[in-house]
Amino acid sequence: MSSENKVHGQSSKTGGAYGAELLTGNLEYFTLYTSLDITASGDYRDNTQKDFDMVIQVIGLRAMPIIMNTPVKINGIGAQRIEAYGSPTIVGKGWIFKFAFEREGVHTIETLTTELNGIVLNAGTINTIDNVNLEFTKQDML
Repeated sequence: MSSENKVHGQSSKTGGAYGAELLTGNLEYFTLYTSLDITASGDYRDNTQKDFDMVIQVIGLRAMPIIMNTPVKINGIGAQRIEAYGSPTIVGKGWIFKFAFEREGVHTIETLTTELNGIVLNAGTINTIDNVNLEFTKQDML
């Protein structure tokens, strides 16, 4: 049995099931800045990949990001300083990781900061309070 579905004025015939991936307008965008090496190497035996995966796992305890990039390394030389990219307090070299949630209010800068503080990585222990080595900003637009 076939059914007809209308999405944005378009109709499609399906065999009783309809599948589509639609993103809502309630996306919330965050940027993580860190001086800890979270290089996504793709080698799951590599410590930097393990550290990146751990950060994603902790963030994902409330909700998994639906959009995210690979962490970008900023070398800290000249214009390539992490503070030039919006880092609130970390200066010099570091890594920038951007991600978004589809559920509005699932995370705030405060929840991210609190939940990641004290997590032990191969590169060091995350400190979001005193000797800050990982911090966040939130953007209204991508």
